[in-house]
Amino acid sequence: MTTSVRRMTLDDIGVVIPLMRRNFQESPAARETNVDEFKALWFILHTIKNENAFVAFSEAPRVLVGVAGGVVKSEWWTEDREFVQCFLYVVPEGRRSHAGSLLLDALKDRARCLRLPFRMDAVFGGLDMETKDRWFRVHGLEQIGGIFRAGRGRDCSTV
Repeated sequence: MTTSVRRMTLDDIGVVIPLMRRNFQESPAARETNVDEFKALWFILHTIKNENAFVAFSEAPRVLVGVAGGVVKSEWWTEDREFVQCFLYVVPEGRRSHAGSLLLDALKDRARCLRLPFRMDAVFGGLDMETKDRWFRVHGLEQIGGIFRAGRGRDCSTV
């Protein structure tokens, strides 16, 4: 499957939103939350406005197979800014292509153009986290932590 990547535009929203719905359905983290599609749409529009969002299309047939986007931010303890990935999703039928690699390269290139370090931030989903972690290492990223979560409690104590 030949794949090409370009910046996402407002014209892409009609095909991006259904793709992101698939992402939410596939992600264990999103399945256990109330997905606010309006908030998600606003965020995607924000990444488009700042030229920080990308789409991947297969060439034959021309079908959207992946999306990626990020934001410039600093953490609460520093003024140092980073370009941080917020979403990167490739449909299951596109995962044997180079769509994921091309989207990741587009994000890393955007960070270089902004002269900022790049960080993957929201790697929640998937059934095989070891394979996903290995894929990121192959692409030159260093693992610097993990994400842990507790279930919703029933009773609360006074603190």
